[in-house]
Amino acid sequence: DSYKTAFELTGTRDAADPEKYGGKAMLIANLGIDQTIADLVSSCKWHTVWLVNAIGPEIQAKALSAGLGRDVTVDELKQAALRVRTLERAYDAREGKTRVHDTLPEKEFGRAVSRGWLKGSTLEREKFEQMKDEYYTIRGWDVKTGIPTEETLKKYDLGDVAQDLKKRGILPASAKAV
Repeated sequence: DSYKTAFELTGTRDAADPEKYGGKAMLIANLGIDQTIADLVSSCKWHTVWLVNAIGPEIQAKALSAGLGRDVTVDELKQAALRVRTLERAYDAREGKTRVHDTLPEKEFGRAVSRGWLKGSTLEREKFEQMKDEYYTIRGWDVKTGIPTEETLKKYDLGDVAQDLKKRGILPASAKAV
């Protein structure tokens, strides 16, 4: 069930509860890895674990290994996915996208859901911003700007990208603690 999966991934069942905030950043971070792996191996995202089917990184690594004729591990796929996601975010930063762009329309904050099983629930701006802080920290991005840090870029062998961002004056020196 979704509560069990949420607990396994984040350490809290709250991550599966739409009205709670705990664990959501870790869920989204994991979703990003799984979705990027699907892109990397040319697999349909509808077949991933996140969409209730059982084709996760383990099966994708086995399929890719068979196709390439060499062993590909789940860890290699995850590292490749993290590298791709970090590069995508660095590109976004180069083009001017920062933390302020990672949001929802202002009208969505504090407005109660008008119908359905979540009727009366609201999205709180402060908790939304805390989730962003957590997500950026998980990713190794600067909490203030949402831009990957130099350490993170180098970790994924993207030192040339770090130098480009530094030359442009937008590279944060290190991750800010939450």
